[in-house]
Amino acid sequence: MEPRIKGSPLFLLGLPFVPLYFLGWKLRTALYRRGVIPQRSLEVKVISVGNLTLGGSGKTPLVLYLAQGLKQRGYRPGVLSRGYGRKGRGLLLLEEVKGLSPKDVGDEPYLLAKYGIPVLVERDRFRSGRMAQARGFFPLILDDGFQYLGLYRDVDILIIDSSNPWGNGFLLPAGPLREPLGEVRRAHIILLNRADQASNLGDLKRKLRRLKGDIALFEAAYLPQSLHLLGEDEEISLRKLRGKGVYALSALGNPTSFELSLEDLGAILVGKRRYLDHHFYKRDEVEEVWKEAERRGANWVVTTEKDEVKLTDLLPFKFPILSLRMRLAIRQEEDFWRALDALLVGGSLRTT
Repeated sequence: MEPRIKGSPLFLLGLPFVPLYFLGWKLRTALYRRGVIPQRSLEVKVISVGNLTLGGSGKTPLVLYLAQGLKQRGYRPGVLSRGYGRKGRGLLLLEEVKGLSPKDVGDEPYLLAKYGIPVLVERDRFRSGRMAQARGFFPLILDDGFQYLGLYRDVDILIIDSSNPWGNGFLLPAGPLREPLGEVRRAHIILLNRADQASNLGDLKRKLRRLKGDIALFEAAYLPQSLHLLGEDEEISLRKLRGKGVYALSALGNPTSFELSLEDLGAILVGKRRYLDHHFYKRDEVEEVWKEAERRGANWVVTTEKDEVKLTDLLPFKFPILSLRMRLAIRQEEDFWRALDALLVGGSLRTT
């Protein structure tokens, strides 16, 4: 979701409802904090990944980064996901994607499972967590969990888009904020994503330290990893984009970051088509994009890996589409893992 500019029709329409949203949030939070609504606990460690704003901060790449890092360290992590936008209902354990579509399980769980990460898809994350612990997954990663107060977590990681941390600074529905800024105090670790695209990183850090002086702050950025023809694993050199006219196609919470990454690789952005986050494409939409790209003189239509898994369902096309795959890189990576390790019981990821 892109920020609603103050004075715009969407902002003005949403502004009268901000106090109602705040009161609803305040009541819900109070009920949990006073134990009127109980917070349930699992017998395994839970790491929550979430944000304060609607979409676009980079939760899914961070979940993938954590899961792959834990696997490399000898653990068997599982991800608890709501499966936003999926057709099916009920509890689903997703360990491979063969025979499945992103529409069946949700685009983000599908992407994670494509990398061999077990994902348990269910609105009730306590229920899916109980299945996960019965199957021996440890630790569990709660995707989009910062506001999911019904499940106890051992570590809360809050990811913030440094290039646009708070949008217009207003709560829903006038702005993108799910909660007031003071709720960053609940976080154990804050990851400042897209730090390379931030214009005021120092000011942002100072503001966060004023809110919580002892917070563990880390910077992160997306790095281009590989370029692929849609539906194929063979890599194409990233240098192929240099000096080429590129038409960007995406359905993301923050499409600007993707488009800047293309320009950083030397591409000439001749056009762009943005759909809402989690959008499932139709063939005629993609064909229309290609016709517009041709009119604008584009050499390539380039999309993201999150979009790739949905577009692959529509193959074959009569024209080529490239997918740019990115990876999350955390500065002072070892310090990040030490901080996470220290929060999970005495400096080691073991059950006690």
